[in-house]
Formats: sequence, C-alpha cells, structure tokens
Amino acid sequence: MNNNTKTRIETLRTLIKYHNDQYYIHNAPEISDHEYDDLLNELQTLESTNPALIDPNSPTQQVGNDTALQDGTIAHGIPMLSISNSYNTSDMYEFDTRIAKDLAENYTYTIELKLDGIAVNLRYKNGELYQALTRGDGKRGEDITENVKQIANLPHKLTSPYPQHLEIRGEIYLTFEQFNKINAQRAKNNENLFANPRNAAGGTLKLHDSGVVAKRGLSITLYAPGASDQLQAKTQLEFVNLLKHWGFNTNQTTLCANIDEALTEIKKWQEERFNLTYPTDGMVIKVNSFEQQKKLGATTKSPRWIIAYKFPAERAKTQILSIEVQVGKTGVLTPVANLKPVLLAGTTVKRASLHNFDNIYTKDIRVGDTVEVEKAGEIIPYIVKVVPTDKPRQTIIDLPSHCPCCQQKVKKDEDGVFYRCTNPICGEQFKSKLKYFASRNAMDIDGLGESIIEQLINNNLIKNFADLYKLNIEQIIQLDRMAEKSAENLIKAIHQSKKQPLRRVLYALGIRHIGTTTGATLEKYFKNIDEIISASIEDLENIEDIGPIVAKAIYDYFHSEEGIRTINSLKELGLTMQSAPPKIKHKQIFANKTFVVTGSLKHFTRTTIKEQIISLGGKASSSISKKTDYLLAGEKAGSKLKKAQELNIPILTENDFLNLTQID
Repeated sequence: MNNNTKTRIETLRTLIKYHNDQYYIHNAPEISDHEYDDLLNELQTLESTNPALIDPNSPTQQVGNDTALQDGTIAHGIPMLSISNSYNTSDMYEFDTRIAKDLAENYTYTIELKLDGIAVNLRYKNGELYQALTRGDGKRGEDITENVKQIANLPHKLTSPYPQHLEIRGEIYLTFEQFNKINAQRAKNNENLFANPRNAAGGTLKLHDSGVVAKRGLSITLYAPGASDQLQAKTQLEFVNLLKHWGFNTNQTTLCANIDEALTEIKKWQEERFNLTYPTDGMVIKVNSFEQQKKLGATTKSPRWIIAYKFPAERAKTQILSIEVQVGKTGVLTPVANLKPVLLAGTTVKRASLHNFDNIYTKDIRVGDTVEVEKAGEIIPYIVKVVPTDKPRQTIIDLPSHCPCCQQKVKKDEDGVFYRCTNPICGEQFKSKLKYFASRNAMDIDGLGESIIEQLINNNLIKNFADLYKLNIEQIIQLDRMAEKSAENLIKAIHQSKKQPLRRVLYALGIRHIGTTTGATLEKYFKNIDEIISASIEDLENIEDIGPIVAKAIYDYFHSEEGIRTINSLKELGLTMQSAPPKIKHKQIFANKTFVVTGSLKHFTRTTIKEQIISLGGKASSSISKKTDYLLAGEKAGSKLKKAQELNIPILTENDFLNLTQID
C-alpha cells in the first residue's frame, strides 16, 4: 500500500457519495449508471487488495438511499438491498459461472422487466394493508402509508388464502401518459417541470396531501417477498402467481432454463421496451428457487442470486459550440458544454455538464468537437466521448486560475478532483447556496424558487442567509409575478423555517461533506449548534459514521470567519438550531455519557444497542478514548477491551447494562 492508493480510495469515496446524493436525494444524476458502477468497482478492487483501508462508512459497505431519512423511520423485516448491475453479455456469463460453481446443482432463472420507479415495502396483516415504507437506507424506511393507499391498482384487502403477516416489495411508478399530464398542469401553473417519470413519482410520494397524491395517478407493480410468515411458494415464478391471486399487478415473468435463454429475452425487450407505456431501464434475472437463493446468500450490498442487465441509454451526435464555467454552492467550478440543439430521448438537448476539468482532459473534449451525448439516468445530458476526426481541432481549454464570477483565485482540492473558488462572498456561489438553503430537505421554504432568488440577489435585497429573514412583504411584492397573497405566503414560509431542527440547519448551511444523513447523526449527539461549535476534531471523529475528513470539514466551518458570522447572525434572528425533541421520552440516565460497544451481544443487535443508549441520553461512539465513560463488552471482545483496561475505563457486561436500564 502507498499514499497514492490511500488518496485514490478517499477520492473515490468522496465522488461516489456525491453522486449518491445527486441520484437518490436530488434526483439529478450527473453520470450514467455504467460510469457510477465503474467508480464503485474500482473502489471495491482497491479495498479488497488493501483490507486495512476498508471503512464501514465506505459506499461499498452501504446500500444507497432512495430518500433522505427523517424522523420516525421504521425497520424493514429484512434489508432491502441493492441489485448488482451488468451491461454486457460477458457480465451475464460471469454471473452464471459463479452461480453454477456456488450451487453445483441444476437451477433455472426467471427474468422480468426492471421498472424505473421508487422501491417500496408493503405490509399486510390478516390480508389488510397497514403499512408502506420507502427503501430508505436499506435497513429502515419512512412511513408513506397514506400516500401509497391512494394508488388505484393496489389492493387494500387480499383475496384469501394468505399468510397472517405478509411483507412484499415492489416499485411505484408513473406511466408516460400520467407523467405528461402532470407536467402539462405544472407548466400551466408556472411550476418547475419534473425531469422524468421517476423524478415525478418520487416527488409525489413526499407530498403531505394524500388528496393531491390520488390525482397524480401513481401505479405499482409487486415482485418480491420480504419478511413474511411461511409462503405457499417455493420459487419466484410460484410467488408471482401468488401475487396475481392476491390481486396485485405484476410484471411479465419468464422462466429460462439457462443464461442463453435469458439473454435471448433481453435482446427481444431491448427493442420492444420503446413500445411500453411505462419507464423501464433494464431486466432483472433471478435464480428461480427460493431454497437456492438462500444458499447463495448476499454480500453487504447485494444478493448473490440476482443481477440486473441495464439497457444502453439512447445516444445522439452533436457539436460543442462553447464551454462555460458555473460556480456551485461550495465554490466548485463546473465546466458546462453549450451544444448545437439535438433531439435525445424525447427532449431537445442544448447543454451538458462536463463535471470537472479532469474529465475534459481525460476525454480530450474541445470546443468545435462532434461528440456523442446520452442522458444519465434518462435525465441529465452528458458527453460520452468525442467522435474522431481528421480535421484540425481547437486547443483544449486552460485550467482555471480565477473564478469566472468574482475573479478571485481558485484552488484545487486536496483530493485532486475539483477546482474551487475560495471567496466566501462570491455572488454566483451565494445563488447556489441560497437555493440549497431553501430546498425541501433543508429549510423547506416553499415558494423560494430559482427565479425569486435571482431577483432578490440582483435587486440587492439579500447578500447572506440572515438578510432572508429581514425581508418584508413590500419588498417581495416588487418582484416579477409576485401578488400580495404570494408575497404573504413566502414571508410566512421564511419565518416558519426558523423552527427547523438542528439537522436541517446543518444540511442547509452547505458545509462540505454534510448531507442529510450526517446532519441527522450530529443531531443525535449534540443538543444544539453551540455544542457542535465547542467540539474538537477528536470529539467529532469519535462519533459513529464521521471520519477524519468530515470531522475536519465541520470543525473548519464553525471556526471560519464565514461560519462564525453566519451562525451568530442567524441566532440573533431567532433560528432555534436545536435538536428535535425525541418522540418517545425516556429518563435520561446516561446523559452526557459516552459508550463504546464491542464483541457479540445476546439481547441486542449493534443498531438496537446504540438506539437504546441514545434514547437514554448517552452517546454511542465507535472508538475508545480518554473521554469514553463506559465500554460495553460482549463475547469475544478484542482490542477495544484491552485499550479500555489500559485507560481504566469502566467495563460493563451485557447483564450490567440491562440492570442499569431497569427504569422505574
């Protein structure tokens, strides 16, 4: 192992986490599934050959999020894992070879279309629907029961016979017809259009008005069992027939005797998919037998008995007319290509992100080039490659030395990927920051869209976050398309956002590496923003799921001039910036006490023991330090037990802990 390997691993983790946020949270992927998987595969290879660098927080060890988790998440009966992707017949034959080797017995496959929608987990008791959960982080999801009950083709009561407890996985989606109707209405109302049916379905499920959800016309298809009582099915094909008997909509499922038959089916649908009334992006191949699925098992991220074949995205050729540079909320400079307009996947494409300057140099992209363009996730156009030519080409663009907006010097990040404007008061940077600040997962300021933000900044009405809370109705009415009622609603939404909990404020501030998950983690450990400001880098590193890079980013922000000024001004204007109170209050017997858990436990999983500690006021850390108050040691405790003994830290057995938690 050398420093270059370690740096590359850290760079890959940063890139993959960024692209996870873009896809799952913002519904705005910047790269294709194929490019994403290439990054992930490279990281997996480097980690497997350098096991000392494997981190439980690495994207290779986690399931991607379909949504930003909020309060009140609920555990799935069994995890909702990701599906490994393949893009060519060679991948499929490799999959089949591994299945044959691991099973060493006869097997068959089923194959079905892969819908491009939102994964959901349904629960039925005595044949009646009582709960619907999002995928969430794969282990826990959000309750979307009321919205799911508005789906017309979903039965609330099943046809008997059925298990007493039934958990089923499926996909919620919009047909192209419904998607077009929704966007037509949004255009009529001067609202932003949804990028594609998946984006629209995801946005619909987040709505708080089930009446509006009912009008959107969502559909659902069911395809897999979750944690259920004993099923009267031994194979995937038998289970699909059970689903039909219970009244569910299912995908066409074909039994294949071998991988060649599966590939024949893929070839057929690769052309026929364009005649479908709903979005699909590939096909799913499963080992048919449930018993054989159980034998094959799963990795941390994916079952070993299933694979998805991804259809190639549509491509078009066009010419790059110019390249400009945009400035993001954290100062990142992103090159964007202006293209000769071309029709691609149903829309006219005029621009494509080039992501970063390394991408330009790797692909040798130049103004005037003819290029192949496709849509990442059928949403965001990007340049696949340059079309070779014998004609003279223009020189490649220079690396940036100054910000195109404020003309201040730029600096390349330590990870060697992005160039960044370091001026905290850069105008373009602030536009992006304010849009992010007002977004749904941040301060959730309804009505503060891109057009309003542009006008507020261009009219010099706001120069920082604090100015937003000083606006009045008279100033808002002066803006284009702003009637008195709209202005009143916007001012009301701005002032309501003062009550947002700490995790949302942390996310809204746009601190590097702080997403919704990290914001929620910090909220569990700190009561208010002052406690975070007082925390040392070591304190932050000791928190589960926060590594050295994230800890330093948090510490640096809250000790920078910009961070101090921003927090103080928002405090003065009445933002609470405190942790949300727990929904279930327990006696805080472990208040301000830090626990480290090691070894195997009989009565708890690692997740439930941490939840118990936190619910009783304590903090659950992953590493021993002088600030650790207790080590909870289960069976086969290792190096952490030895270190705790060296530091004279009190050691509890599982029974000791249970006795302490017997609350009157």
